[in-house]
Amino acid sequence: MKGIVDLNETELCLACGDLVIKFAKTHGQNIMESQENCHRKTNDQVESLSCMCCENEIEAKDTYYELTVNDDVLDSIADRIERDIGGCTWCEGEERGHLVHLFNNDSYDKDSRMDPPEGISVSEYLSDKDVPEELYQLMCDHLQCPCGNGREDDHDYMNHGLFNLHDDIYTKRYVAEYWGHDYEEFLSFSEKYGETIEVETLKEFKVYLSQYPMLALKQTSSAPRCLLKKVGAIFLGNRLYEIGKFKEDYLSSFLIKYKTEKYSFISSYRY
Repeated sequence: MKGIVDLNETELCLACGDLVIKFAKTHGQNIMESQENCHRKTNDQVESLSCMCCENEIEAKDTYYELTVNDDVLDSIADRIERDIGGCTWCEGEERGHLVHLFNNDSYDKDSRMDPPEGISVSEYLSDKDVPEELYQLMCDHLQCPCGNGREDDHDYMNHGLFNLHDDIYTKRYVAEYWGHDYEEFLSFSEKYGETIEVETLKEFKVYLSQYPMLALKQTSSAPRCLLKKVGAIFLGNRLYEIGKFKEDYLSSFLIKYKTEKYSFISSYRY
């Protein structure tokens, strides 16, 4: 199966043309009405034509489609499809790869290991979004990650060019699970230490922690502050926040480092 790589004077048999038209309508675009160069025609030539998707012959007197669709329409369709993309190889993948490198080269813990980051391929993502396989390459060229990568063919410091079907994609749900945005699970953990923390308080504290990691103990939210004093430091979703790691005033030693899939804690805290 050849598939459709663009829609610029693209000649399609009725079956493949109907596939494109139905798919566009599913995503809010009636291309036969909005695009002036989308036509249903009759092959009035003596010789047959070839469908530019399935490559079947379009015989003389057969009806077929000739479709030209503006890029902004295809971008609009792609905008709907890409709503669940949370990252790609060049942002989420690189950041996770860096953290995996730091984790696996931790001089305080040489036994624990993390696997390299793995997302799903663009083709898998498109399949999950019910994009017909014949349109994978067409839609792939119009996808764009929140980081800015994709869609544009020009390479610059923000964009590594168009996606290909084998590139990794990270869904928003997968990103949230990886970085530990499962607040309910964390709240259940905190209750083991006799602390009840409101979700909003934890979210506010997480923002503060990411911005001012060395000042976290001076934060005014009493519950997270108390919890921090009990366990030493909190790692949310494998993102390392070692409070005061580089200040002897805060940490006297790393006697115990306990790592789990979601959280890691440093004990023997001096304050």
